[in-house]
Amino acid sequence: MPDLISKEDLKEPYIVIKDLQIKDFSDFNNYFKSIVNHTEFLDSLDSNNHFIQLLNFGNAIASEIRLKILHFINLVEVTCFCELESVFKIKLSTLNYHIKLLVRANLVETSKKGKNIIIKLSRDFDSIIPTNLLNSFRKMNT
Repeated sequence: MPDLISKEDLKEPYIVIKDLQIKDFSDFNNYFKSIVNHTEFLDSLDSNNHFIQLLNFGNAIASEIRLKILHFINLVEVTCFCELESVFKIKLSTLNYHIKLLVRANLVETSKKGKNIIIKLSRDFDSIIPTNLLNSFRKMNT
């Protein structure tokens, strides 16, 4: 399986927070060090939706299995827990944990159809996923 993100893909910013471009984890680390020094930011953490969204996104893509699940759903468009359980050979409870993180990050949507829970990419997927990761997904599909 090819790398999802190559060094060439990092020419574009992979996360943009307001006007700040974060191109690598060093930039990400420096950004968080700078905001921790601002007490007004710390006071507003509970109401800062961008911060929560960034944390949810980071948690969701921080696992190889979750990236593989996203890639699989991108390929098949719609799937269910039973299919993912069989494809990835993981326990239903583990799969449920991974899907919950993807839902929390608004990367996938679930719906119930009879006894099955249907999983598909969220309508906002293309706008949430950084361009270089999205391009990598598309390259892997061809």
